[in-house]
Amino acid sequence: MCGRYRRRTPPARPERGAAGGSDRVPPCSIRTYQTEIMSLQRNTSRCSGVPLPPLHRRCSRCAGDVRVTTLRVTGVLRPFRGPKPRGIDEMRGRRRVPRGRTAGPSAAYPGTDIVLAVAVNGDPTETVSEGGRPLLNGADDDGAPRLIVVLECRRLTAGPLRLSLSSLESVTLGRDARRHVTRHGRAAAISVPDYEISRKHLSVQRQPAGWEVADLASKNGISVNGEPVRTATLADGDVIEAGGTLLMFREDGAVGDNGDRDLADEAETPEAFRTVSLELEHRVRQLIRIARAGVPVLIRGETGTGKELIARAVHDASGRRGAFVPVNCGALPRNLLESELFGHRRGAFSGANEERDGLVRRAHTGTLFLDEIAELPEESQVALLRVLQDGEVRPVGANDTVKVDVRVVAATHQDLQARIADGRFRQDLYARLSGFEATLPPLRDRREDIGGLIAALLPRLTPHADRITLHRSAARLLLRYGWPLNIRELEQALRAAVALVDDGEIRAEHLSDAIRAYVLPSLASLRPEDRLLRERVIELLREQGGNVTAVGRAMGKAPIQIRRWCRRLQIDLAQFRA
Repeated sequence: MCGRYRRRTPPARPERGAAGGSDRVPPCSIRTYQTEIMSLQRNTSRCSGVPLPPLHRRCSRCAGDVRVTTLRVTGVLRPFRGPKPRGIDEMRGRRRVPRGRTAGPSAAYPGTDIVLAVAVNGDPTETVSEGGRPLLNGADDDGAPRLIVVLECRRLTAGPLRLSLSSLESVTLGRDARRHVTRHGRAAAISVPDYEISRKHLSVQRQPAGWEVADLASKNGISVNGEPVRTATLADGDVIEAGGTLLMFREDGAVGDNGDRDLADEAETPEAFRTVSLELEHRVRQLIRIARAGVPVLIRGETGTGKELIARAVHDASGRRGAFVPVNCGALPRNLLESELFGHRRGAFSGANEERDGLVRRAHTGTLFLDEIAELPEESQVALLRVLQDGEVRPVGANDTVKVDVRVVAATHQDLQARIADGRFRQDLYARLSGFEATLPPLRDRREDIGGLIAALLPRLTPHADRITLHRSAARLLLRYGWPLNIRELEQALRAAVALVDDGEIRAEHLSDAIRAYVLPSLASLRPEDRLLRERVIELLREQGGNVTAVGRAMGKAPIQIRRWCRRLQIDLAQFRA
């Protein structure tokens, strides 16, 4: 959104449809300063719905002509005494408060926020708040912006740090003896012990066009997505490189509590629950509540996303006294599957020389984790259904059932609904297993957690994890790679790299060929649903002349979501505005 305007004499506008005439709104949006509104309405106690005179503006950035035909104040402004205030804050300090009342919103005085509904050339556009930032449906929807310290190349075991930008206007990054965050009103400062960055290295500021990163005349400069820059407007997922510290900007609007979080201070948190991803953090909070309730859990996710770690953490959070018993349903031999699960009596079949309890009874008062549940044969599905329904198991060769108290957590990477439709999985068993379903995001969708995963994996791979460092080029490759096999692939890549290093520093040549040669996916690799979405967005952009707000209105989405889709689906908005 552009905020630099100057008054000028209204131009002679050609008639609609005449040669050279255009009613299209230029790319820049309208921004109105509150001082102008207050100078017109400063002595009015109720100014809601009062239209202001038409204003003419020329945008100094795009040189386009914009005529504001409707500008309404939709908030309520309280009366005040004294000279004309210099701004909103001073007006609030001088507003008149009736006797017997205290300052603040009430039923009689709904509030002091000024909200402007703007129509450009008769077409309603964005709403502007008192701070000049766009609002959607009367609420601030900036996509839950956050700045994340993903990696410190000299301190790989430190873990990431997340800073919420929702209430901030600017953030600076600089060097200090220890890592910490300092907040002062609407400004914050992140300090890291990185000798490659300056005392004040960079700033990230809220601008009308979005969040912008700027180099503060640092010694080593900054890069965004590997390209050296002085200033750059940030998009969701952009990686900022400052010395040996890599940060990521996120504004994907994921569900969750967008608060600050430093994983270096969470040594007691279970490893599977340590995340700075808002999406996964939201899932974790739900799982903790479900764990205490004893509800069956079905975990979905691609291979290698850490489903067993999550299941074990759910067991630990449940407070059950029994053991956690993992079972890979796809690895059990079909002829011995029921014997392994439910146990057998002595002499029940050839080779049964002794009585065995089975895995289900071993998990009594504990948790039974059924990995790859979709691979369970149909005959065994019936027996498992009895365990879930009646809480009892019949060992092979026995006449009587045995009562068990087992909490079942299942996991799969397959589409169970499709297998139910094909008759390969029982629908009643699915209903029993899916008391609560949790889908784990793939690693490519939570790249901000790569630093935390490295901090958790390195101590397993080497006793000298605190001595292992990462070259910036290698760190850049790790954050760029798509990780098709997820956390399991990251662990193997680190295992090989640690074995190859001589001086303790992991460099690009220590990584696999697949990681070094990786290129970002092209349009040909888009999923079918993404291709349909891309075609729909392009169609609407053509109809609306590149008006993102109008496209969002047609799709029932916020404009910021349309812009995210355009970036991800490689749609150039400029070509629709020509």
